[in-house]
Amino acid sequence: MAEVEGVVAGVASLVFRDRLNVRTPEAWISDLYVGEGFRRRGIARALLAACMEAARLRGCHVIRLEYGFERAEAHELYRACGFERSGYDYKRVLV
Repeated sequence: MAEVEGVVAGVASLVFRDRLNVRTPEAWISDLYVGEGFRRRGIARALLAACMEAARLRGCHVIRLEYGFERAEAHELYRACGFERSGYDYKRVLV
């Protein structure tokens, strides 16, 4: 969580997942959000850096995040922080 003057400005959720095909865990940022009034101040970059450091300390071999296709500014941020787009995912809604 990131605070600015006692107000929550942004949050990130980081999950560690064991994988069957790799000995070290994978880190996954399931959520990353910065409030509209706090954007473009480096808060998302700081949250990403904190997640990456936590993943390194945990011994993860990779850190992943999901993204909305329409969020061009977010894509620029992820690339600037060293992330690479690695494909798409598939899902099936269970009823």
